[in-house]
Amino acid sequence: MEIDKNMKTLNFLHSGDMGDIIAGLYTVKQICEKEHCKANLFLDTNGGKHDPLIMRQSKGEGQKFNRASYDFLKPLLEVQSFIASVNTWNEFLPVSIDYDLNTFRKIFFDMKTIQETNQNLLYSHQYVFGLPMECKGPWLDPIEAELKRKILLSRSTRYHSSDQMYLIQKGEPSMGFMGTDLEAECFKDCMRMEVPRVEIANALDAAKEIAASEKFLVNGTLFYWIALGIGHSNIWHEVGVDIPTTVFKNGDDLHTKYCIGLHLIK
Repeated sequence: MEIDKNMKTLNFLHSGDMGDIIAGLYTVKQICEKEHCKANLFLDTNGGKHDPLIMRQSKGEGQKFNRASYDFLKPLLEVQSFIASVNTWNEFLPVSIDYDLNTFRKIFFDMKTIQETNQNLLYSHQYVFGLPMECKGPWLDPIEAELKRKILLSRSTRYHSSDQMYLIQKGEPSMGFMGTDLEAECFKDCMRMEVPRVEIANALDAAKEIAASEKFLVNGTLFYWIALGIGHSNIWHEVGVDIPTTVFKNGDDLHTKYCIGLHLIK
């Protein structure tokens, strides 16, 4: 992507996790549009161990975000029209940060902000920068893709609530599973379903595969946020029990069905 050398840039910092970063890009895009600028996105591959909020929330462990996470995300991030550059960051780097996106974690330590944001990751980034809490549609650049399969499945090892959402697809011949080897093995063990693997190298590949699916079934993971970001038209989302970080309640129509057990909750 060719960058207009005359356009102002602002520096944004995020320390992850990967889904948090994609959710936070809605706010980055809003700020860039408001300020008529592009973003230099700095990502902390040390998982935020410099940040008191992150260390408090993670009980001293920091986030999982590391160099491998950075390398996986970068191809998708650097093709976005509102991003001028993507760089690694550490606390000794002589760079002035204009917007520290890690401040979204403030909302988890105050009951008022918990209630106002419902802990939604996208709203939380907006809240700390005084932006309206809303999601009016896709925020990542569109991806053109020909239909490859009827159903794409992705399920991380966290936030399970509805085996049934996947089991009702059993027998569909046009189906694929996208995820790590461990996630695929766990899915096979739980569902007793042999689903062909969808191989990807990075998050841009993942976005293309999601765009090429008619229906996308996914739990609370990075790929869910990518699907929302690119505006997939038929997402079935397995919502973590009492984990509302992925749920939108402000009337935002994101073409998503929320599932817990056998119930569609939206």
